[in-house]
Amino acid sequence: MKKVWVVLIIVIVAIVLFTMLKFLLSFFFPGCPEDNVDCDYVIPPGVLEQLRKEGKKITIPSSRVEVDSGNQETFPVEIKNTKTDGDLTYQIAFNVLKMNGDIIIVDEEELQKQIGFIYDDNESILSVNESTTHEVEIEGKGIKGNYLVRLQVIDTAASDPLDQIYDQRTFFVMIE
Repeated sequence: MKKVWVVLIIVIVAIVLFTMLKFLLSFFFPGCPEDNVDCDYVIPPGVLEQLRKEGKKITIPSSRVEVDSGNQETFPVEIKNTKTDGDLTYQIAFNVLKMNGDIIIVDEEELQKQIGFIYDDNESILSVNESTTHEVEIEGKGIKGNYLVRLQVIDTAASDPLDQIYDQRTFFVMIE
């Protein structure tokens, strides 16, 4: 009976030490939370978890984007039409997630009013015949904070909802 207790205590101590070591190593070697996330900027775990719950694929550009208060930053968005069934219609949709540590404030409508979005032709529906690049501007209006701005290119002609998201990317935006 004594041997069972000794083995049990050793197992518990080993688990605790392993957990502590893993936690300490995560500070020095954070790694990529997912294969499709660029390691140059790692999203905080809470944010990533929330996006996973929403079923979103996450891509991060290699450099962080800084938007000063009142300035505009332009992101080239390339839309490639690789399908051969004629003209396709796409809608560009923006979602904003405000990051406050691991807490996400998902009041997208209010954040869109505060930050504001402009794209080059001032229309949300684009007809694409070939590979095109559209300039997307994100305008900071003095609201300080960290934001994940998710850009989705939606194929509005697709009948299957899984096929509707034609392209998707997420930008990290810091407004100081």
